[in-house]
Amino acid sequence: MICQCANPRCGREFRYLHEGHIFVLEPELPFTWHEGQTSIDHYEVRRYWLCDDCARRMTLRRQSDGSVRLMPRPVGDTLRVKAA
Repeated sequence: MICQCANPRCGREFRYLHEGHIFVLEPELPFTWHEGQTSIDHYEVRRYWLCDDCARRMTLRRQSDGSVRLMPRPVGDTLRVKAA
């Protein structure tokens, strides 16, 4: 469950879907199967949220080792976020 902004320096509480940006990051394939897992449908999808302020300046990217990293938004890459 998403509780707060994924930026550890922010920590704004998640309240509404229309505020900020939700990232749905699936594991890279191939991924490690867990004991008892019978199909790809059962793998865990991770969801992260950046508040409006953080989403304007940053993005989340999956790294080659599977970790998720908070990164500056590339120059010219704009995210349209509704004003509060």
